[in-house]
Amino acid sequence: MFCIVPGIYIACKLAFVPYLVIDRNMGAIEAIRESWRLTDGHALNIFLIGVLAIPIVLGGLLLCGVGVLVSSMWIRVTFASIYHAVTAAEPAD
Repeated sequence: MFCIVPGIYIACKLAFVPYLVIDRNMGAIEAIRESWRLTDGHALNIFLIGVLAIPIVLGGLLLCGVGVLVSSMWIRVTFASIYHAVTAAEPAD
């Protein structure tokens, strides 16, 4: 319990790291810091999307495994959409 809850929180706070590395050409440490900053106030939404992803992937597994391809793409696009919404709402530097 003491490892799972903080682990979920940290995973939610670091959800934007891959997008920052690719989109803004950041290094790993810089992307971690920026993801931590960007997810302030959005960690609950990221968590809920992650929880919703579980039955979507399970549904994909029920479709003989082929549905996992579609469900994983759908989930990645959802996280990318959240990243885009958060960064678009951020004031320009």
